[in-house]
Amino acid sequence: VFFFPVRASSDQTVEPVFSEDLAVFTSGILPIWAIQGSGDKSPYIGRTETTSGIITGIFPELDGMFLQSQDDDQNVSTSNGIFIYLDNISVPNSLERGMLINVNGLITERSGQTEVQVSDEEDITIISTTNLLDTIAPSPLSPPAEEGALAYFEAREGMLVSLDSYAVAVGPTNRFGETPLFPVSLAEFLVSGAPLLYRGMEPLNDSIIFLDDGSFAAYTSGDELPLALSTGDVVSTVSGPLAFTFGNYKIEPADISQITIEPSTYADQQVEQRPEQEGNQVSIATFNVENLFDPFDPHPSSPDLPSLEEYDVKLSKLSSSIALMGFPDIIAVQEAENIDVLEDLAEMILSEADVRYTAHLLEGTDSRGIDVGYLTRESVVVESLTQWPAPEGVTSRDPLMLKGTIQTDSINQPIVLINNHFTSLAGGEENTLPRRIAQAEWNVGLVEQVQAENPEAAVVVLGDLNSFRGTDPLNVLEVPLNHVYDGLEQSDSVRLPYTYIFEGVAQSLDHILVSDNLFERLVDVYALPINAEYPLQPLGDAGPFRSSDHNPLIAVFEFDE
Repeated sequence: VFFFPVRASSDQTVEPVFSEDLAVFTSGILPIWAIQGSGDKSPYIGRTETTSGIITGIFPELDGMFLQSQDDDQNVSTSNGIFIYLDNISVPNSLERGMLINVNGLITERSGQTEVQVSDEEDITIISTTNLLDTIAPSPLSPPAEEGALAYFEAREGMLVSLDSYAVAVGPTNRFGETPLFPVSLAEFLVSGAPLLYRGMEPLNDSIIFLDDGSFAAYTSGDELPLALSTGDVVSTVSGPLAFTFGNYKIEPADISQITIEPSTYADQQVEQRPEQEGNQVSIATFNVENLFDPFDPHPSSPDLPSLEEYDVKLSKLSSSIALMGFPDIIAVQEAENIDVLEDLAEMILSEADVRYTAHLLEGTDSRGIDVGYLTRESVVVESLTQWPAPEGVTSRDPLMLKGTIQTDSINQPIVLINNHFTSLAGGEENTLPRRIAQAEWNVGLVEQVQAENPEAAVVVLGDLNSFRGTDPLNVLEVPLNHVYDGLEQSDSVRLPYTYIFEGVAQSLDHILVSDNLFERLVDVYALPINAEYPLQPLGDAGPFRSSDHNPLIAVFEFDE
């Protein structure tokens, strides 16, 4: 390889201008570091070239393998590793980790990852069968906690990397076998408290690295997961190539069995059953129960139709969850298929805990058949149940209004609840934001209508609003109403205010907002950490953990004796 600058001059310049050194490769081998380049994309995209390197990982379930070059251009901005994508061919049986091979293929960027695409086994040539892995030292990962983390990872894409010290799981292993880790020293990280990163700390988000399972598999139970970590678990001795797939950097471990896991008691320590409430207290909860479908057709294409046994386990898990919630007087439920499943859940609670609930649901128009509904205890006298679809299809899952009265020996309070399941973020937060704003505005109109009809009624808007605190939909709702989080300082027993963990970032998607006459009675608020912190559980597990992917949110109000 020869390096030389290009000289440029013109009549308008006094002195010639020299470029950075350009490279000419005379061996016919284009080094991996040249393919990767110093930017986020290869300068050789679309060209068919031959490169050479040592196999650092073979992953048939990722449709390829990783190569790393022995030579180094001494540029910290370029990576010496790359993914070889085997397009519609299998990994040759003759290949093993540590071999030196040449590969001829098309240089591409697939979903942001630089790759060499090979479509013919003859384009792979074994140069040496000697195991040369010992000649490549894994690059220890220590990304900056502030700006620059993405560039740091980009410069190591495809290379053999390691987590030589501790990394803390900031979310559970998901159904794709991916676990978000925060790679800093354990002592340094835990000094700030719970092992969680919160939405809004964007520089920290970029430092998250995922531990993957070396496949594109999707799992349906904890029994299938090669690794199943909960939030707060600590891992070490992790080593493998660094991939970039589906928008995240991931370590593809060379040997999962070599990973050291120290289970954390963080999540378990946060869970305790809510004390039995006083006679002059009322509790209201919102709970996305995640795909509560019965085992009968019709059924959507996803998820799979549950068996009768799986359905019973789901009901039992939800029943156990509601017990830990302290059996709230009113539970607003999202993602229930129909009134039958809510009635089945009420029967399960009665059989397991001898607590009686009544189910309320009106069939909606959601494309997957998931509806909103309520479970109410005897203290709630329900007078009417009404859907309020917004014009022009703004509310694909129509708000469900429950009017009633809370009646106990010491309480006689008219109450109106509006249960919502706003548009999902799956279409992109910014793209779907206008629709959620419109849905919030529709709810405000309903609140104003209710308050004009009965100023004495306590009004509650709640549900899975698929919106973060401080965003426009919540800001719209907080004009006529009060978010129960604003009462956190009044509560000694409150849990951390998040109901969901997405890719290692804790956030609130589920909310309870109340009118002034109810907010002044607020005495407790907590999000029960029984779901978002945990991976899929083993088949047949009927305990409360991971009964859903959302944590339930509960607010408690106290009335004068």
